[in-house]
Amino acid sequence: PFVEMLSMHGCAEESETARPYLHSMGPCDGDGTVRHGLGSGHVFGMVGNTDHHSAFPGSYGHGRTAAYAHGAGREAIWAALIGRHTTALTGDSMHLLCAIDGAIQGSIVVPRDRAVLDIEAVAGGSIDAIDVIRNGRLAHRITPALDPSPVGTDPAETLLYLELGWGARGSSHRWEGSLRVEGGEILGVEPRFRGGEVVSPLEGRDGGHALPQVELDGDSVGFAVTAEANPNNATVATQGIALRIRAGAEAVVHAAFGTHTVAVPAARLRAGAKSGNLGAIDSPAWRLHPLPPPEQWQWRGHVYLGAMRAGDSVYLRLRQTNAQMAWTSPIFCRA
Repeated sequence: PFVEMLSMHGCAEESETARPYLHSMGPCDGDGTVRHGLGSGHVFGMVGNTDHHSAFPGSYGHGRTAAYAHGAGREAIWAALIGRHTTALTGDSMHLLCAIDGAIQGSIVVPRDRAVLDIEAVAGGSIDAIDVIRNGRLAHRITPALDPSPVGTDPAETLLYLELGWGARGSSHRWEGSLRVEGGEILGVEPRFRGGEVVSPLEGRDGGHALPQVELDGDSVGFAVTAEANPNNATVATQGIALRIRAGAEAVVHAAFGTHTVAVPAARLRAGAKSGNLGAIDSPAWRLHPLPPPEQWQWRGHVYLGAMRAGDSVYLRLRQTNAQMAWTSPIFCRA
């Protein structure tokens, strides 16, 4: 009923993607892609799974799955998977939903002379584009920066992303600290933790670090995580924590990293990221990403598809400015 389109092995949407196969098993073949499968008339959903060889399920950036279920129990989740009501994610938690006359991703609809695709997106960061892929081709591109249409109406609601790591190559640092928002409210917490970057299980053991921890306690989030330095200029090894917050104009973000503390006005983060080191150059570093307004990380609207004929398929692909992505399962048209 569904295929693993995305994992730490890479992305099999089509022959050329931003996430190529780099595993020692070898590269991707065009006949093993989603585009080829849909073009051959197959009906299947799409999921993302970490498939991580250092035994770290959900390792950030390597693949996750969202399932749209009629409840949180085991049977409801399995029904959603079997029904193909899924969205494949790289790392950031995202709500990406599409529907034709109430039939969501994974559904099969009958042919019609006029079809409208309803779209709702609540991303994990600023949205670069939402693509409508029809029959293997780009049919429409939505750019929220040019066509804003946020889901929510609260201008104070935003996303706070703390990234930790850097430092001299080959080193690591145990980060223990907290985050709180003075003059604001924490609505939710999302860990963005990575396991060791192991290409093949034959490479041996991981770094043996203690498992990362994050906990929301009232108006403060505590965390403890080990971040290894980036091994090169192309492989990211940082650790992160994302908060969904409500922050007014006078709010201040307070971060503590052991005895090292910083206080950054929300107004400063709305203008751009703020970063710093724990010591001199090449010491471990932190980064508070910019606070996006709702119109940058949310979008709701519809796209007119025209006639839908038997054999057609349509799905969404969302790309954030931080390169995290999401794909809905297709909606299929069959007689």
